[in-house]
Amino acid sequence: KSFPSSEVAVNGIHYCSYTYRTSLLNITNIEVSGAVTLSKVHLRTSQVYPSPLPPDYPPSPYVVPLESYGTTKIKIQNTPMYGILQKKLTPNSEIVITGKVQLLPISFFVNLQQSSGIWPHPEIPLHISTRFNHERKYVILANAWIDQDWGKEEITVKPPFFVPGSEFTLRILCSNDAFVVQKDGKPLLTFRHRVPYSNIDTILIDGEIFVYNITIHLL
Repeated sequence: KSFPSSEVAVNGIHYCSYTYRTSLLNITNIEVSGAVTLSKVHLRTSQVYPSPLPPDYPPSPYVVPLESYGTTKIKIQNTPMYGILQKKLTPNSEIVITGKVQLLPISFFVNLQQSSGIWPHPEIPLHISTRFNHERKYVILANAWIDQDWGKEEITVKPPFFVPGSEFTLRILCSNDAFVVQKDGKPLLTFRHRVPYSNIDTILIDGEIFVYNITIHLL
Protein backbone atom coordinates (compact mmCIF):
# COMPACT_ATOMS: atom_id res chain seq x y z
CA LYS A 1 0.00 0.00 0.00
CA SER A 2 1.28 3.50 -0.79
CA PHE A 3 0.33 6.43 1.41
CA PRO A 4 -1.25 9.56 -0.09
CA SER A 5 0.76 11.46 2.51
CA SER A 6 3.90 11.45 4.59
CA GLU A 7 3.37 9.95 8.05
CA VAL A 8 5.45 11.45 10.86
CA ALA A 9 6.11 9.62 14.14
CA VAL A 10 7.99 10.96 17.18
CA ASN A 11 9.51 8.46 19.62
CA GLY A 12 7.47 5.65 18.10
CA ILE A 13 4.10 7.47 18.30
CA HIS A 14 2.23 8.92 15.31
CA TYR A 15 2.46 12.71 15.32
CA CYS A 16 0.98 14.04 12.07
CA SER A 17 0.36 13.49 8.36
CA TYR A 18 1.46 15.71 5.50
CA THR A 19 -0.09 15.36 2.06
CA TYR A 20 2.38 15.04 -0.79
CA ARG A 21 2.71 18.10 -3.01
CA THR A 22 5.26 16.63 -5.38
CA SER A 23 6.34 13.24 -6.64
CA LEU A 24 8.55 11.23 -4.31
CA LEU A 25 10.94 10.88 -7.24
CA ASN A 26 11.73 14.58 -6.91
CA ILE A 27 13.07 14.22 -3.36
CA THR A 28 16.88 14.13 -3.36
CA ASN A 29 17.94 15.72 -0.05
CA ILE A 30 17.10 15.76 3.66
CA GLU A 31 17.52 19.06 5.49
CA VAL A 32 17.51 19.36 9.30
CA SER A 33 17.75 22.81 10.85
CA GLY A 34 17.04 24.59 14.12
CA ALA A 35 17.98 24.03 17.76
CA VAL A 36 18.71 20.31 17.49
CA THR A 37 21.80 18.12 17.75
CA LEU A 38 21.68 15.47 15.04
CA SER A 39 23.12 12.07 15.94
CA LYS A 40 21.91 9.68 13.23
CA VAL A 41 19.86 9.55 10.04
CA HIS A 42 18.58 6.19 8.77
CA LEU A 43 17.06 5.64 5.34
CA ARG A 44 15.24 2.32 5.22
CA THR A 45 12.14 0.50 4.05
CA SER A 46 9.56 -0.46 6.66
CA GLN A 47 6.64 -2.87 6.49
CA VAL A 48 4.86 -1.28 9.45
CA TYR A 49 4.14 2.21 10.74
CA PRO A 50 5.24 3.52 13.16
CA SER A 51 8.51 1.62 12.85
CA PRO A 52 9.79 -0.03 16.04
CA LEU A 53 12.29 2.01 18.01
CA PRO A 54 15.94 0.86 17.92
CA PRO A 55 16.85 -1.61 20.70
CA ASP A 56 19.19 0.89 22.37
CA TYR A 57 16.58 3.67 22.39
CA PRO A 58 14.58 4.50 25.55
CA PRO A 59 11.04 3.07 25.39
CA SER A 60 8.21 5.45 24.60
CA PRO A 61 6.41 6.69 27.74
CA TYR A 62 3.12 6.34 25.86
CA VAL A 63 3.55 2.56 25.45
CA VAL A 64 2.84 0.87 28.78
CA PRO A 65 3.23 -2.88 29.50
CA LEU A 66 0.17 -3.86 31.53
CA GLU A 67 0.31 -6.17 34.51
CA SER A 68 -1.15 -9.58 33.67
CA TYR A 69 -3.22 -9.43 36.83
CA GLY A 70 -3.65 -6.32 38.89
CA THR A 71 -3.35 -2.56 38.51
CA THR A 72 -0.88 -0.68 36.33
CA LYS A 73 -0.53 2.97 37.35
CA ILE A 74 -0.04 5.30 34.41
CA LYS A 75 2.81 7.76 35.01
CA ILE A 76 2.18 9.70 31.79
CA GLN A 77 -1.55 10.41 31.93
CA ASN A 78 -1.83 12.13 28.56
CA THR A 79 -3.03 10.34 25.47
CA PRO A 80 -2.54 8.57 23.14
CA MET A 81 -1.71 5.70 25.44
CA TYR A 82 -1.00 2.15 24.29
CA GLY A 83 -1.43 -0.51 26.96
CA ILE A 84 0.27 -3.76 25.93
CA LEU A 85 -1.30 -6.94 27.30
CA GLN A 86 1.19 -9.52 28.57
CA LYS A 87 -1.32 -12.38 28.19
CA LYS A 88 -4.32 -13.08 25.97
CA LEU A 89 -7.84 -12.25 27.11
CA THR A 90 -9.87 -15.20 28.32
CA PRO A 91 -13.62 -15.65 28.87
CA ASN A 92 -14.86 -13.40 31.69
CA SER A 93 -11.67 -11.33 31.67
CA GLU A 94 -12.23 -7.78 32.88
CA ILE A 95 -10.48 -4.52 32.01
CA VAL A 96 -10.97 -1.56 34.38
CA ILE A 97 -9.88 1.93 33.29
CA THR A 98 -9.95 4.85 35.71
CA GLY A 99 -9.41 8.40 34.57
CA LYS A 100 -10.80 11.89 34.22
CA VAL A 101 -12.54 13.67 31.34
CA GLN A 102 -10.81 16.90 30.40
CA LEU A 103 -12.64 20.22 30.34
CA LEU A 104 -14.24 21.20 27.00
CA PRO A 105 -13.78 17.74 25.45
CA ILE A 106 -14.59 16.92 21.85
CA SER A 107 -14.28 13.14 22.02
CA PHE A 108 -12.27 10.23 23.33
CA PHE A 109 -12.14 6.55 22.48
CA VAL A 110 -10.98 3.18 23.76
CA ASN A 111 -9.90 0.44 21.36
CA LEU A 112 -9.29 -3.22 22.13
CA GLN A 113 -7.17 -4.13 19.12
CA GLN A 114 -4.53 -6.35 17.60
CA SER A 115 -1.11 -4.59 17.55
CA SER A 116 -0.17 -1.03 18.39
CA GLY A 117 0.56 -0.04 14.79
CA ILE A 118 -1.36 2.28 12.51
CA TRP A 119 -0.42 0.67 9.19
CA PRO A 120 -1.27 -1.99 8.26
CA HIS A 121 -4.52 -1.07 9.98
CA PRO A 122 -4.99 -3.28 13.06
CA GLU A 123 -8.07 -5.40 13.58
CA ILE A 124 -10.23 -3.76 16.28
CA PRO A 125 -12.78 -6.12 17.89
CA LEU A 126 -14.07 -3.27 20.08
CA HIS A 127 -14.06 0.50 19.52
CA ILE A 128 -15.90 2.70 22.04
CA SER A 129 -16.09 6.40 21.16
CA THR A 130 -17.63 9.08 23.35
CA ARG A 131 -18.49 12.19 21.33
CA PHE A 132 -19.68 15.32 23.06
CA ASN A 133 -20.94 17.14 19.97
CA HIS A 134 -21.89 14.53 17.37
CA GLU A 135 -24.40 16.30 15.12
CA ARG A 136 -24.98 18.60 18.13
CA LYS A 137 -25.72 15.64 20.40
CA TYR A 138 -23.87 13.61 23.03
CA VAL A 139 -23.50 10.02 21.87
CA ILE A 140 -21.49 6.91 22.58
CA LEU A 141 -20.63 4.77 19.56
CA ALA A 142 -19.49 1.15 19.53
CA ASN A 143 -18.06 -0.50 16.44
CA ALA A 144 -15.42 -2.93 15.13
CA TRP A 145 -12.82 -2.71 12.35
CA ILE A 146 -12.84 -6.00 10.42
CA ASP A 147 -11.57 -6.88 6.94
CA GLN A 148 -10.18 -3.38 6.35
CA ASP A 149 -13.41 -1.52 7.10
CA TRP A 150 -15.65 -0.30 9.89
CA GLY A 151 -18.83 -2.23 10.52
CA LYS A 152 -22.22 -0.90 11.49
CA GLU A 153 -22.17 1.61 14.34
CA GLU A 154 -24.16 0.90 17.47
CA ILE A 155 -25.22 4.17 19.11
CA THR A 156 -26.38 4.85 22.65
CA VAL A 157 -27.54 8.19 24.02
CA LYS A 158 -28.85 7.05 27.40
CA PRO A 159 -27.21 7.61 30.81
CA PRO A 160 -24.77 7.19 32.45
CA PHE A 161 -23.02 10.12 30.78
CA PHE A 162 -19.36 11.13 30.82
CA VAL A 163 -19.24 14.64 32.30
CA PRO A 164 -16.46 17.11 31.40
CA GLY A 165 -14.06 17.56 34.31
CA SER A 166 -15.31 14.45 36.14
CA GLU A 167 -13.53 11.25 37.11
CA PHE A 168 -14.83 7.88 35.94
CA THR A 169 -14.36 4.13 36.13
CA LEU A 170 -14.95 2.18 32.91
CA ARG A 171 -15.30 -1.60 33.13
CA ILE A 172 -15.17 -3.88 30.09
CA LEU A 173 -16.14 -7.50 30.70
CA CYS A 174 -15.29 -10.00 27.98
CA SER A 175 -18.13 -12.53 28.16
CA ASN A 176 -18.52 -15.53 25.86
CA ASP A 177 -20.71 -13.70 23.35
CA ALA A 178 -20.23 -9.97 23.96
CA PHE A 179 -18.31 -7.14 25.56
CA VAL A 180 -20.33 -5.84 28.50
CA VAL A 181 -19.39 -2.27 29.41
CA GLN A 182 -20.19 -0.35 32.61
CA LYS A 183 -19.46 3.21 33.71
CA ASP A 184 -19.22 3.83 37.45
CA GLY A 185 -21.00 0.54 38.12
CA LYS A 186 -23.95 1.26 35.81
CA PRO A 187 -24.65 -0.52 32.48
CA LEU A 188 -23.39 1.50 29.51
CA LEU A 189 -23.59 -0.84 26.50
CA THR A 190 -23.32 -4.42 25.32
CA PHE A 191 -21.46 -5.11 22.07
CA ARG A 192 -21.73 -8.61 20.63
CA HIS A 193 -18.50 -10.15 19.35
CA ARG A 194 -18.08 -9.80 15.58
CA VAL A 195 -14.66 -11.49 15.53
CA PRO A 196 -12.84 -13.64 18.08
CA TYR A 197 -11.29 -11.57 20.85
CA SER A 198 -8.31 -13.92 21.26
CA ASN A 199 -6.07 -11.73 19.06
CA ILE A 200 -6.46 -8.61 21.23
CA ASP A 201 -3.07 -7.58 22.60
CA THR A 202 -3.33 -3.78 22.86
CA ILE A 203 -5.57 -1.22 24.57
CA LEU A 204 -5.43 2.14 22.80
CA ILE A 205 -6.87 5.18 24.59
CA ASP A 206 -6.92 8.57 22.88
CA GLY A 207 -8.78 11.86 23.11
CA GLU A 208 -9.57 14.44 25.77
CA ILE A 209 -9.11 12.36 28.91
CA PHE A 210 -6.45 11.68 31.52
CA VAL A 211 -5.74 8.00 32.28
CA TYR A 212 -4.94 7.11 35.90
CA ASN A 213 -4.90 3.32 36.12
CA ILE A 214 -5.66 0.21 34.08
CA THR A 215 -6.53 -2.98 35.94
CA ILE A 216 -6.58 -6.39 34.25
CA HIS A 217 -8.39 -9.43 35.66
CA LEU A 218 -7.71 -12.57 33.62
CA LEU A 219 -9.82 -15.52 34.74
